[in-house]
Amino acid sequence: MTTPQELLPDDVQEERSRACKALGTALSAAGLIPFWERIGWTAGEPAVSVSFAVRDGLLPLAPDDASALPAPDVAGALQRDLLDHGIRAQVTLIRPFDPALRFDLESAQCAHRLTELLIRSLPEPDAAAHRLRTALTTAGISAENLCIRRGERDVSIGNISATDAVTLVEVLHGGDCGVAGLDQGGWAELDTLAERLSRLLTEIAGRRVGASADPVCSRCPGDHEITLATVSAETARLLSAAIERADEPHRYLVQFPPVADESAQEDRTGHHRGVAS
Repeated sequence: MTTPQELLPDDVQEERSRACKALGTALSAAGLIPFWERIGWTAGEPAVSVSFAVRDGLLPLAPDDASALPAPDVAGALQRDLLDHGIRAQVTLIRPFDPALRFDLESAQCAHRLTELLIRSLPEPDAAAHRLRTALTTAGISAENLCIRRGERDVSIGNISATDAVTLVEVLHGGDCGVAGLDQGGWAELDTLAERLSRLLTEIAGRRVGASADPVCSRCPGDHEITLATVSAETARLLSAAIERADEPHRYLVQFPPVADESAQEDRTGHHRGVAS
């Protein structure tokens, strides 16, 4: 009879959960499709496990001779390549056609290293989209509709709720700019909100960023929304930098030009005052 293993301490489990969530986000940003994730609850299990499908048969991070699937020994080649980066993982090819792989990572630190490696290897506009998505969610704004328009290589921000639009205006303006008291159920007020948001985004980006009201009918479920324009990767980075700087006290972002070196802003994770993380 086997002896049940003791559960790991809560702080270790929490760190593994954070690492698993971050890795899933990074895989999605890299154009992969995570469909199964778990963490190990005992010392004898992999810290983080994730299975993902490979879109278009192209696998980021794999050596050149194994980047297009199906490829011979892709799991072994990728596992050796990850080890060269200090990432200890068991890589398993689950399906050779309609390909999918599984990573079993030895530690939360290895999962974090893999996340960093995936983010560093993102091409444009995927890197810009990931940065904007992270900035928005850190500020408490849903970015579930943000995606890449593959044919145009631009970033589609998509629709955000009227409530999130108010939050974004306040974040970018540095405080209340007269939108908090707007009746978000009124169509005229929704147009006013869209106009103010567009003006702020345009001033930050240095080029027009459109925003239009997208109300729902009185009998339809759901909230009124604001539709934001598709933007270039460069514009997405400028907007990201503005949101990332939003927690600095007494700064009204639209009065300051974007910093020349944006790389210093990449790891900023500051939260806007009053927005729950």
